[in-house]
Amino acid sequence: MGMDAEQSTCDSPPAMSPEGHSMLVYSSPRVERDRTGAWIGAALDRGFRVLYKHTGPVRPMAELLGSAELDPDGVALVDAAEVRADTGGHPAVLRAWHEDRLGRARADGYAGLALACDGPALRVIAPERAARMAHERDLTELADATAVAVLCRYHLATETGDDLDALLRIHAPEVEDVVFAAYRHPDRLVLTGDIDRSNAARFAAVLSAAIQAGVREVDVAELGIFSAAGLHALAVVTEPLSRRGEQVRFRGAGALIQRGLHVSGLLASRSVALES
Repeated sequence: MGMDAEQSTCDSPPAMSPEGHSMLVYSSPRVERDRTGAWIGAALDRGFRVLYKHTGPVRPMAELLGSAELDPDGVALVDAAEVRADTGGHPAVLRAWHEDRLGRARADGYAGLALACDGPALRVIAPERAARMAHERDLTELADATAVAVLCRYHLATETGDDLDALLRIHAPEVEDVVFAAYRHPDRLVLTGDIDRSNAARFAAVLSAAIQAGVREVDVAELGIFSAAGLHALAVVTEPLSRRGEQVRFRGAGALIQRGLHVSGLLASRSVALES
């Protein structure tokens, strides 16, 4: 997908909230830089200490963050190789390492700790896939239980399908994925952007994780395109609900999405229902 297509959606949402464990899937380095800079700016506004994990040569702060206006005193660059050396990449030790950094941030007067990391840095920190996924789940628990916010960034061209599927399920509460975004509130999933052939499988992973967490309401008022591939993904994900006599309720569906749900037979199967 070209940069212009990605810009059309990823430039328009407000800054990703520096709360919880968020995931940015991107194909444009400019978008990744700008969205990361906005997220870090929001974290600094909350009074958080920011740890920016990196690998390779250190670039100028303004180039890394996409904004010369961010307070550099609130952002610390952390070499992923040093984290690996400190922890051995073991999930339990990594968790303790982050809890220690949270304690240090609070002792220094910060309200919390914000962590920004990308795929290459994470693979340096935890080279083994099982340890990497366990670490990601630990970060979700830390973000849920403490004053920790996490932003993980993954380039679409460098992540395998299996890894992306697993990561999307771990991050399902808040995901920006090239031309669609999903934000989970306690009892509903909010979708924006477009669901098409390029991202239907990743949409399915996010929706499946939300359903497994108990979500039964999906707000699609800000969803533009919902293609045949998206409808097929929806049918696959909701089929087990239909067998149990349950359903997902679509709120705010426009005329085109309603027509697609009718034509696809999803409404007749009762796996999906419409709400005004």
